[in-house]
Amino acid sequence: METVYALLVGINEYPAGMRAGLRGCLDDVAGARAVLEAAAPGRVRARVLTDGEATAAAVEEGILGHLGRAEAGDTALLWFSGHGTQYPARTPQELLLEPTGRCQALVCVDGPLPDKRLGALLDGAAAGGARVVAVLDCCFSGGASREEAGVSRAQPPLPQWRPAVGARDLSGPARPPGHVLLAASRIGQPAYERSVEGPDGPRTQGVFSYALTRALRRAAPGTTVRELLAEADARVRRLVDGQQPVLFPAEPGGPADRPLLGGPARRPSPYLLREGPDGWEVDCGRVHGLTGGAGTEFTAAGGGLVRATAVRADRTLVAPDGWAPEPGSVHAVALSALAAATVGVSCRWRDARHGTVDQARLPPSPTSPRRFHVAERHAPHR
Repeated sequence: METVYALLVGINEYPAGMRAGLRGCLDDVAGARAVLEAAAPGRVRARVLTDGEATAAAVEEGILGHLGRAEAGDTALLWFSGHGTQYPARTPQELLLEPTGRCQALVCVDGPLPDKRLGALLDGAAAGGARVVAVLDCCFSGGASREEAGVSRAQPPLPQWRPAVGARDLSGPARPPGHVLLAASRIGQPAYERSVEGPDGPRTQGVFSYALTRALRRAAPGTTVRELLAEADARVRRLVDGQQPVLFPAEPGGPADRPLLGGPARRPSPYLLREGPDGWEVDCGRVHGLTGGAGTEFTAAGGGLVRATAVRADRTLVAPDGWAPEPGSVHAVALSALAAATVGVSCRWRDARHGTVDQARLPPSPTSPRRFHVAERHAPHR
């Protein structure tokens, strides 16, 4: 039976001298444990580190000793909720690997765990063939490393935190990452926590943890990491501004297209329909080659049609046509009609006696700009 080894780390209380403590991290990991055990009953082996237990050494040992037990076919999952930090890159190796000029790290209760070190540890846990997943709900987590939309999960670096790093941490991967990352925010972005409605009333949680656990509860068997992240991303953007979750690596056919807790890879859907802050949207836009709006259509796997209303840089706003998707749901869709520029078509024909005798220009159709209208004209033969 495939086993899920989970290391759940939540830190609300940081020592004096660090930034103010957080309020939602313990609820994050409690919610994560509950949803994992519901999704994989009898298969979850969880280790929980909270507050003072969550030192950098304890997190490292948890990855090596607990997640490292996972074998081929098992899942090893790290869930971290707490502060994140970033500090200036200074060494030549850091500057080579950090395009932003800053290094990112998780903030354990006694100091930072740099992202390069974390990546090496996670890839080590994957060496035996296990599927390794990291969920990071902290600021700057898109670098692989939380604000009540107002309370920040960002910790400014302290002078004594300059990490001692070795070649293992900074040489960069010799092969693609052996783990898949679901991060609360992009590099340079904050991650937020806020009051949310729980089964027992209002509580404080990380927005990303709340959104991801909601997606996990709703997920059908076989739902992929990409589909989970798409739903969580849309919910995060409906709740707060300036926080964009990240999936890495996101290449089609890779670990993002496998179920979170194990199972065979699925052929990725071309695009996903989801409910964003501005209504229903499809996750492709101008950067993917779409132009125009009216005339572009997508068709869902079940046959439902959505029509484009506006094409933005990274997504297309759409309106369902003749059906009503369940609020908050995610649907695989494929491009089924593409808006095209209006055109005129020139036709020439030959007369048996006079050769090429005329040229006609057919005007663009004012009623259907996305379809080409071509007519054939034949001169009579005598």
